[in-house]
Amino acid sequence: MYMALIITIVNMLQQMMSPSKGPTGALDDISLALQMALLYALDLSVLHRREDGEELAKKLPLIQDPDLISVLLDQLSPPSQPNQMQEDNKSSAGLRALCQLSLGLALAALKRAPVSLLRRTEPKTELLDQDEMLVDAAIDGGVFEYLDEAILSSDLVASEEYYQRRIHSLITDFIVLMHSKLMEMRV
Repeated sequence: MYMALIITIVNMLQQMMSPSKGPTGALDDISLALQMALLYALDLSVLHRREDGEELAKKLPLIQDPDLISVLLDQLSPPSQPNQMQEDNKSSAGLRALCQLSLGLALAALKRAPVSLLRRTEPKTELLDQDEMLVDAAIDGGVFEYLDEAILSSDLVASEEYYQRRIHSLITDFIVLMHSKLMEMRV
């Protein structure tokens, strides 16, 4: 059930021809809402934020459907040929980078999840080990520039606490779960 919805959102976002508006390059409200829905579907930060995080996480799509991780990895893994990325337009590349960052952080959170939570779904270890590869691809794809230009410059983000929390959580998870990448970026 969740897999079909999430894949539909990913496909809709990738097929949008011109999801930005105005001189700032901010996403239009519909594209932003779809993107935030996708980011929330990939969010596993509840595992390390709350005491009852394990119980809440059991209800999340990435935990309930073990095949979802491999399907998303197939769609979001960096292309094997560098020329393939040049065919994507800038907005699509930014969207892809943001999804890669979110999935990479979710996999990093799953690697640190309690064993009792993972026993139920048993994601393959090699899938979880792709977290750093996804985060590297997101950084190379300009994810933080995309966040600044397309998302944070939107008036809707400034007025929606729901969106602000997810962006804050995404950046906080990056700092906590990928501190080595942060140190690499500083150099």
